[in-house]
Amino acid sequence: MKSLTSPSDLRAGNLRVVLDAAWGSDAVTGSELMARTGLTRTTIHEVCEELTALGWLHELDSRRTPEAGGRGRPSRRYAFSARAGGVIGVDAGSHHLRVALADLNGTLLERVDAELAGDDQDPAERRSAVLAAVQRLRTAAAGSVNHVLRIVIGIPAAVDSEGNNPAPSNAFWERMNAGLGPWLSDATHVPTTIENDANLAALAEFELGGVGDLAHQVTILAGLRIGVGIVDGGKIVRGRHGRAGEMRYLELVQGVGTATGVAAIVLALAVEALDRDPARASVLRLTEPHTPSVPEILAAAMAGDDIAREVVANVGGRLARTVATLVSILDPEVVTIAGGISEAAGAIVDVVRHDLPAYLDQPLPEVHASVLGEDVVLLGAIRQGLRLVRRGAPTLGSSVEQVGTAPPR
Repeated sequence: MKSLTSPSDLRAGNLRVVLDAAWGSDAVTGSELMARTGLTRTTIHEVCEELTALGWLHELDSRRTPEAGGRGRPSRRYAFSARAGGVIGVDAGSHHLRVALADLNGTLLERVDAELAGDDQDPAERRSAVLAAVQRLRTAAAGSVNHVLRIVIGIPAAVDSEGNNPAPSNAFWERMNAGLGPWLSDATHVPTTIENDANLAALAEFELGGVGDLAHQVTILAGLRIGVGIVDGGKIVRGRHGRAGEMRYLELVQGVGTATGVAAIVLALAVEALDRDPARASVLRLTEPHTPSVPEILAAAMAGDDIAREVVANVGGRLARTVATLVSILDPEVVTIAGGISEAAGAIVDVVRHDLPAYLDQPLPEVHASVLGEDVVLLGAIRQGLRLVRRGAPTLGSSVEQVGTAPPR
């Protein structure tokens, strides 16, 4: 009868188990790895020696040495080689570009920011701009990691499981994506993954946010557009075509009536109120001749400015209805308001918390503003890159360098 487990399968399984147990460790002993994995001492050290040869671990000096007067067998210790590889995260909005390199522990090492042409940008120019920023980053960070193993790009568009636009007839989605993943993989020789920006924001909130890794979370990316990322049991929920969290249905919701982003509505309402009643006193006029920014409007509301408070009440009321629809369908433990306005969104969140009981029965989810600021998508891209590297490295049974040159997923 043929064995169900071949020697190569056993080797790959041991590599995965031991590397998972050692991942992120500054120092871990063979005994500790035995306790974490259930493998024998001999197997542990054989696997650690192979992982060291492949570049994933390095061996530290023994904890006890005869010269130091130690007794018993010297304890062999290993450390995870966080700088042996790295991942690049990209937040490629329609108007902004944020790019960062992190090591395999997730420590940010270098970043590059740039402006993009906007909603109507030419796809070829967009691809070139992303590539130029990635190349600038790699030049600036030269030598900080041995190999770049994965690039993950967040875009403001739906993305299917293969990183493609699920609806080519949607002109905006097509401009935001337009084969960006395969093109960048070919140009950089690094496997590149394309992901929806709200999904990445939700992943960042799950792994790094202020509420902990609660199993059921919804993240509302509240910028000039509105998008929703859903995490269930620690996994991103995409739907069949990658369109889970798309918010065009809000145009059908009474009291909301638009899928425009929270920041855009705040700005539009403030400008409208200032134009409608120029004689009315408002601290927002102190920002003229330029249009007040969203943080300025929200800060003015917290300071008691009447016009700003009206804007916040209006936007908070709309957002409460939006949250109510999401909670009714998804039943999350927490709803996070994330994105560029999150650092100043306390006043809006207060309105949402106040209004929500009118639409939903108890128990209500926790609603809060993100602590991750405008980098939430960038951080999510880094976290997704680390997940993909960690998932692929042990099963490939290959070196750090080989993982970096694997075919894109």
